[in-house]
Formats: sequence, C-alpha cells, structure tokens
Amino acid sequence: MSSSTNKQSSKNIYSHLRRIPLELYPLAAVLLVGFGAATYQLGNKLFFDPSLRRYPSKKSEH
Repeated sequence: MSSSTNKQSSKNIYSHLRRIPLELYPLAAVLLVGFGAATYQLGNKLFFDPSLRRYPSKKSEH
C-alpha cells in the first residue's frame, strides 16, 4: 500500500468521525466501559472460578 493511499484512507476515517454528533461520545464511552467490564467479568468467571464445571464429567462404568 502506498503512502498516499494510507493518507487518503486516514482522511476518510476522520471525515466519518467528524460527522458523529458530539452528544454521542459520552454514550460510546459508557458502552465501551460496560462491554469492557462485562468481558473482564466473563473472563474472570471462566478462568478463575473453581466451582464452574468447564468440561463434562467422566462417566462411571457400570
């Protein structure tokens, strides 16, 4: 990719970001924090909770 193409695409991204109303920035920040907290809690539960059964229990032979 040439340098002019990178500059063109970055200008295109920034022009789209400028069209977003400023009133929506706090909403985006709150959503990002919420998704981040949910991801953290899910990862914490999946990897560090000893009472959570992650694999099927072994069947006992009859």
